[in-house]
Amino acid sequence: MFAVSGIVVREGRVLLCRRNQTGYYGGAWEFPVFEVEEGETAEDSLERNLFDCLSVQLKGAENYGALDMGERSFVRIFLYGAEIEGKIKAEGAYNRYKWLKIKELKKFRLSRACVTAIKGLENLCP
Repeated sequence: MFAVSGIVVREGRVLLCRRNQTGYYGGAWEFPVFEVEEGETAEDSLERNLFDCLSVQLKGAENYGALDMGERSFVRIFLYGAEIEGKIKAEGAYNRYKWLKIKELKKFRLSRACVTAIKGLENLCP
């Protein structure tokens, strides 16, 4: 399975979204992450899902690499620095969002993929 995560940085803070209570990692906070559908590029999936789940447009994306995760089954998550425009409206898979400094993230119940991704972000948001 392939997924894509948008790491959105604005004014020294990153966007963190909370999953709905039901489902896998229910209630966990994470960078917006979405499944890549068959025949779709990671960047196309990021653009589609940012609009569908947060009502924002993808203005630009920079490939940060990938994480390989394997809790229940193998998942490769492509990480993108994402620039967005529009007013965020959390819906679909997410019910809340916050803009946080990296050091504040430790206060939240984070998904495992988010915890792993944070290790490389300290230079983006000191």
